Amino acid sequence: MTMLFGTQAQNATAAYGRKPARVETCFAPDPEYGYTRVPVRWLRIDFEPGAVLRLSGTGSGTGAGTGAGAQARVLPEAGCRVDATKGEDVLMLEFTRPGQWVVEPADGGPRTLIFVDPAGAWPVPAWSRPAAEFGIRPNVQGAQTEQINAALLALEHEGGGVLVFGPGLYLTGTVVLRSNVTLYLHAGAVLQATDDPAAFPVEPEDAINRELPPSLIPGARRRLILGECVRGAAILGRGVICGDGSAMRRKYHQPRLSTNLVRLVNCTDVTIEGVVLRDSEFWSVHVLHCRDVAFRWVKWLNEIPPRGWDAFRRPGSESVWNNADGLNPDSSQGVLAEDCFFHTGDDCVPVKNTSTWLGKLADVRDVVVRRCVMITPVTALKLGTETLGEAMENIIFEDIEIVACSRALAIDLKDGVSVRGVVFRRVRVHRCNRPFDFWILTREDRAGQERFSRLSGVRLENVDFCQVGVEGRNGESHVLGRDAEHGVEDITFRQVTIEGAPLRALEGPAFETNAFATELRFE
Repeated sequence: MTMLFGTQAQNATAAYGRKPARVETCFAPDPEYGYTRVPVRWLRIDFEPGAVLRLSGTGSGTGAGTGAGAQARVLPEAGCRVDATKGEDVLMLEFTRPGQWVVEPADGGPRTLIFVDPAGAWPVPAWSRPAAEFGIRPNVQGAQTEQINAALLALEHEGGGVLVFGPGLYLTGTVVLRSNVTLYLHAGAVLQATDDPAAFPVEPEDAINRELPPSLIPGARRRLILGECVRGAAILGRGVICGDGSAMRRKYHQPRLSTNLVRLVNCTDVTIEGVVLRDSEFWSVHVLHCRDVAFRWVKWLNEIPPRGWDAFRRPGSESVWNNADGLNPDSSQGVLAEDCFFHTGDDCVPVKNTSTWLGKLADVRDVVVRRCVMITPVTALKLGTETLGEAMENIIFEDIEIVACSRALAIDLKDGVSVRGVVFRRVRVHRCNRPFDFWILTREDRAGQERFSRLSGVRLENVDFCQVGVEGRNGESHVLGRDAEHGVEDITFRQVTIEGAPLRALEGPAFETNAFATELRFE
């Protein structure tokens, strides 16, 4: 069964209180891949006050496998008491609240991700219907796409309901969400993309604005889960939605399939909670032209490739990214992500305005990301790069722990939007190459560009950059306007520190600014 779940047996073990906890491994080394994969271990438990998690065999203690006197680092520090057993590869953790933590062994071995869920969260609703009632069975050969979609449609015709998947593997092509219907995944249930590209219908040509430059047309045209013009849909539970993206990327790299795990288009009042979104081949979750979409306690778990590998396999590239973004709020209003975890091969939360749905423009407003933990080889929190609308307003990132990234905070404006009211509040960046970029750029492949962006009203409050330039590259931060009409203004740095020193000015080789960046305040 472990192979069905995309994991392999490991020596790592865990127990929480008196109960064993299962440690899974993703992205394990495989000779069929043309690069050395970076494995990740993870486990999830229900919060129990006073219980201790005993973790062993992960290079997490102070004895064998970690180097003499070495000790793993557990991040974030808050909410977790750590006790490493000397002479043994054992780590004991006591949590004071639900949340997410990362164990980084001192010997450079695989990270272990610990998801501590609220006790009793996401119970199965009383009015639910088991998938077996519709002829959907776990661990069978072949995809069950037709059966799953028929069940969801039947529930919609009944006025709504809950379709419950029990433990086991369910292979499928594109699953179509329905209004007032909930997709519920039990712990141990895995809804996984089949490896047949024909099982994922390609988005119609007329759905894409072909007047846009090529770089503004995201390549994703296939979806594992698609919601279009639905209201009141939900995805809940403790199961896994797996795109099998790393295998797809290897098997179909020319041309790429570019498949989203979840794409919501023109939807209202959609909720996704509790599930693990694993191994997307392209942007994991694309929220386009939607209103009131909420993500709570969702875990994004995508592959991070080694240096020298990128999504387009360019010879000699030093990039480390695979286009597997986390959450992409795009041309939408009222998007919330709270208490989530992001381990992504590209940007964690890039807020965008691509205007790729029937050529329609829509502004971006009221996006809130809070109480999240993030790891990425690229940018953690970002506006852009696609910024085609008239306005992006009221974007708030708060209470964020960024364990590792290349660039922490970014506002990359290339197209002509007016951005105002962006807040980065109580953000702690443990390790990065470059702290921030706030700049007006030019679309490199758009000849004769006439519209350019403006940026105003950005606040950084209680932001700490702990280790900067950790790879000895890309360390310079930028605050740059384009010209007198398209500038960057009204930027406040309040209680911002870089490696413990308060930020008082953008001076020296670590920063670049220009005359079109004005009203910069340091408090």
